[in-house]
Order: sequence, then C-alpha cells, then structure tokens
Amino acid sequence: MKIAYSETTAFGPSFKFEDVNVSDLKLTGSEIPENIGMGQNLHITAVLEEYNETSGLFIFKPISTEIR
Repeated sequence: MKIAYSETTAFGPSFKFEDVNVSDLKLTGSEIPENIGMGQNLHITAVLEEYNETSGLFIFKPISTEIR
C-alpha cells in the first residue's frame, strides 16, 4: 500500500532530530536542495537514540538522507 503525502493528515510514529542542521542530514541524491521543507520526499536512514514512552516520540540520529 502506498500512502500519498497530505498536509492535513499524518501516518506513522512521531519522531524528530535534535540539534541537527541540513549538513548533518548527510544528503544524497541527484539534486541536493539548500533547504528541506514540508512535502519533501525523503528516504531517511537513522539510529534510534531515545524513545519517550510517555509521548511516544522517537529521537533519531541521522545516518543518511536520500532526496527522492
């Protein structure tokens, strides 16, 4: 099943990167943008650093981010 991007709904777990800028994302792909924005199609590879059981929030450390 393929899920289309939506600005009004979200699917999947809540996650974030802490203290990360664009260069820390280790961007790959044929066209690397200067900024990452809402609706950008990305394939993220990351390591789980922390999980907050109360909020259900995953905190990740980026390994690589492919622009699709």
